[in-house]
Amino acid sequence: MHTHLATHLDAPSHFLQDHLESGRGVEALDLTALNGPALVIQVPSGSNITDEVMQGLHLPKGIKRLILKTDNTARGLMHQTPFHSDYTAMDSSGAEWLVTNTEIKLIGIDYLSIAMFDDLTQTHEVLLQKLVIPVEGLVLDGVPEGIHNVHCLPLLLEGSDGAPCRCILM
Repeated sequence: MHTHLATHLDAPSHFLQDHLESGRGVEALDLTALNGPALVIQVPSGSNITDEVMQGLHLPKGIKRLILKTDNTARGLMHQTPFHSDYTAMDSSGAEWLVTNTEIKLIGIDYLSIAMFDDLTQTHEVLLQKLVIPVEGLVLDGVPEGIHNVHCLPLLLEGSDGAPCRCILM
């Protein structure tokens, strides 16, 4: 089964062998991290998500779930069949800033990877080592910025490093 297609999440065992060996697959996810208030915020157009961009978002203290709406939504990438390697995403400096300066445990984005195409491994490792769960492939058409309640329900696939999931904002 392909577990990293369409809307899905990455378990801590994704990219991290020690987490795989210690049983931190989908079955070990903390569902309280995946459900509750989330801030949807627009990333400045033309910007990948670096430490400078993260700092410039001026995230309020106490946010535990963050959903990044990027140029990917404006470009309609989640509605296109061919893969686009030039999607907007986070680099490892943005991930380092996030895990150092926030309490975020869920990070969502509007394309198939939280990490830039040429920085896949390091960005994922930074987030997952701190148990920040990426939710990828979100369709955010018509979703305004602000606080929403997110309900992110992954398929329970024991031993898997990821799972398709249904995520809804209310």
